[in-house]
Amino acid sequence: MATLSHNPHGAPPEGYTGARRSLILAGGGMRLSYQAGAIRALLEEGLCFSHVDSTSGGLLNHAMLFSGLSPVQMCDRWRTLNPKDFVSFLPLDQYLKLENIQAMGSADNIIDKVIPHLGIDMDKVNAVDSMEGTFNVCNYTHKVNEVIHHKEMDVDFLVAGMSLPGVWPPVKKGNFLYHDSAFMRNANLMEAVVRGAEELWLIWVLGNTNEYKGGFLGLYVNMLEVSANGALHQEFKMIDEINSRIAKGEQVYGHTRPIVLHLIRPEYPLPLDPDLYLGRTDNATLINMGYADAKNI
Repeated sequence: MATLSHNPHGAPPEGYTGARRSLILAGGGMRLSYQAGAIRALLEEGLCFSHVDSTSGGLLNHAMLFSGLSPVQMCDRWRTLNPKDFVSFLPLDQYLKLENIQAMGSADNIIDKVIPHLGIDMDKVNAVDSMEGTFNVCNYTHKVNEVIHHKEMDVDFLVAGMSLPGVWPPVKKGNFLYHDSAFMRNANLMEAVVRGAEELWLIWVLGNTNEYKGGFLGLYVNMLEVSANGALHQEFKMIDEINSRIAKGEQVYGHTRPIVLHLIRPEYPLPLDPDLYLGRTDNATLINMGYADAKNI
């Protein structure tokens, strides 16, 4: 495929007349460096995107891209990030009141260390005009997935969108509590469809194993995989139904041609977050895996 010139966000170059594409960045815990490697491969192939949508940890790569980092810079930032910077603790007295504890840790290090190290600048995110961006957060108060346009994003929404229930506390904004949408939907394909995307490029990091894991972490992962993959398969079904209607001559959400889905995911489930935290794997390895998997699409 011929390489096209594009700005660092991966937006279509001036005069582009090809397919309208959406890049969909799903969550995957601390292992989102895999996604950065995949993004690099896609942009090196000359792909460009009119829309980017993200959920859970995918918000970080989305915000990096919209902050103007090139894919090479994104990978470099992930490669030099200390995975232990994802972890910070609540005040001791909160652990002594287990009946009222809201989470196992705090998001302080995410705000103070991870976001700055990854080069995320929310003013730059808000200023992007070359493409559209949508970020998914769970409005816990109303129990709905809420889509935040990139022009309205801020650090509070960024942190809330990654705050898995029980891992980090929910974030209060106005009269509402927000947290991670991954249990509700870990990728929002239909948002891309209604915004006119003809090609969906989904980078999926979360596992989908048939093993029922034991232990606290294993049980939590089981629940997350069931919820996230279940919602994803439901969206696949919805897109199949839309394509069937289009094949019969209907126009659906303005689409007259079938919607094409490209799925990039690891062949085998990635190691869990503790493996990254304890040094059993590293971000450089995950970047290389994502790059190779995307090149094979």
